[in-house]
Amino acid sequence: MFFRRKVQLLLMQSDESHVACLALFYCISSKNVTMTATPGSKAWLLRWLSLVLLVVQNALQALLIRYSKTRPNRVPFLMTSIVFFSESLKFVICIGLVILENGSVWRGFGEVYRGTVENLKDTTIVAGLSVLYTLQNILIIVSASNLNPAVFQVSYQIKIFTTAIFFVMILKRKLSRCQWFALFLLFVGISMVQVNEKLDTHPSPPVNVTSNHVSGTVAKSTDNYLLAYLQVLVVLLNSVTCLSLFKLYPVSAVISAPTAMSEHKKLNSFPHYTVVSMAVPDAFQCFERSSPCFAGMVSVLGATMLSGFSGVYLEKMLKSSNLSLWMRNIQLSFTGLPISLISMLIEDYERVRLNVFRDYDFLVWTIVLFFAIGGLLVAATIKFADNIQKGFATSISIIITSFAAVFFFDFRLTALFSLGTFFVLSAVFVFAKFPPKS
Repeated sequence: MFFRRKVQLLLMQSDESHVACLALFYCISSKNVTMTATPGSKAWLLRWLSLVLLVVQNALQALLIRYSKTRPNRVPFLMTSIVFFSESLKFVICIGLVILENGSVWRGFGEVYRGTVENLKDTTIVAGLSVLYTLQNILIIVSASNLNPAVFQVSYQIKIFTTAIFFVMILKRKLSRCQWFALFLLFVGISMVQVNEKLDTHPSPPVNVTSNHVSGTVAKSTDNYLLAYLQVLVVLLNSVTCLSLFKLYPVSAVISAPTAMSEHKKLNSFPHYTVVSMAVPDAFQCFERSSPCFAGMVSVLGATMLSGFSGVYLEKMLKSSNLSLWMRNIQLSFTGLPISLISMLIEDYERVRLNVFRDYDFLVWTIVLFFAIGGLLVAATIKFADNIQKGFATSISIIITSFAAVFFFDFRLTALFSLGTFFVLSAVFVFAKFPPKS
């Protein structure tokens, strides 16, 4: 009650830029939030407010990161340190909100103790989810280091389907046939948008196509991005299915990968790859156990499975418990903080030892703040909407980021990007328009 009175006071005194976030915190602080999202209800407001704020936060965060990398004469900041400091900031914010909600420091820490130490079984389960998220990130690094960037981007979007499958299995929710079709449209659309960005920011030599029927060269120019995307899909299908029955050509395409993964261990780093021709049209060659393509595809498929399961199981815990959203984030931080600290020390020990704050300025600290807020918004979106709607929100934020990049970073709009945007928007419409019949 104390916290809600405080927020009401701030809402009357704040300017418009702060009203949305404060309104969300005010609504979340209410103990009796009905989850029946009828239009105009508090649950309906929470759902749409969390989704809209997540779209805005993701778009601004991506633009800030891109801008930070374009500044001249600047040493790139450590992404591992960004993750650690944002996790620390999120932990402090949640502790502060619990204290505000309870009206005093002692009552606040007492609530934290009861929600974590006395609720040890629940805390252990949430800690297990943090470990799964860490394993997922490791698999993403392995797959990104062993696959062509475009193939990786398309492959990782399979998480849209794994999330939906676990959504049905774990939460016992139903999806209509039209909604499954909408998820397919979302997969195609967002993969088009992301492949377009990778082809634009990582130009590579021409793609050599060799088969029993065709021999030629397709240049990855702006006009041929759509054809390049179709070739990426063919490579993906060959790698996943390994069925020569379909005679998918060019089954001749294999992905050349770096021999030293240590040089490409950053999650946000996609080194330069090439697609080369192969004389023998055999899909199984790309899928031999010793090939980098095999390791990359197995890793990315494992990451999509973990992404779907951990996200949906966290949704189940958030919706089936009386614990506040802040307490759930505190539980996640109990394992997230040490894991991110260990990761930072292992991967970037030398720079951390010299001075981890050397390249930190106002912009970098702003990025840290956006990461922390993003973590809270993701949890809020999962609790008050669901994982599938969160997927739609992040997809829309990617499109908004790309449109903004046209004006700020000389990003080129192509037919592939336009088609992908159309598919994503169509998917949003179809998914909302055709819910399952009760």
